[in-house]
Amino acid sequence: MISKPRIATVALLVSGFFICISGIAGKNEATGKDSAGSISEDVEARRIAHAAVNAEVITTSTHTGLPGEGPPSDIVDGDLTTRWSSEYSAPQEVVVNLPKVISVKRLKLFWERASAMKYLVYVSTDGKEWKNIHLAFMKMVNEPVSRIDDIDMKDVPAKMIKLSLLQCINPEWGFSLYEMAVISE
Repeated sequence: MISKPRIATVALLVSGFFICISGIAGKNEATGKDSAGSISEDVEARRIAHAAVNAEVITTSTHTGLPGEGPPSDIVDGDLTTRWSSEYSAPQEVVVNLPKVISVKRLKLFWERASAMKYLVYVSTDGKEWKNIHLAFMKMVNEPVSRIDDIDMKDVPAKMIKLSLLQCINPEWGFSLYEMAVISE
């Protein structure tokens, strides 16, 4: 359930089709995150299990100078209260190296309000050849909020998943992810 609703629109290019999705953004009761990207006091810490928990993560940069900003490993620690933050510039890349090739059904990106307006998702089975799976554009909003992007990966085989983060929601910020959940079953 989401309180204090705001409408957000996301446009996606998936398998050659351009799709627009509108939804409501605000406090997400499932994650306990409010529009400021923090955890509400009345919601206890949330943990999630997924195929990438404790996988290797490589990023082009990391910013840890402010409270709550953590290392790249926070992207796949299964803890929705920790987060990775990039340096305050674009573009940036995040690569998650899974232990083995798996069939990926969904990818859930748990964004702090310093989210991407435009990004690409790639997969690779060998780290050499990459396949573009998803392109996302988010409409500019007056007040950035935390959000969850739930991407249908169509059971694509992958050992590595790469996010190419192209445009920040606020040009003075970097990017910040609570979790990159890889769903394989």
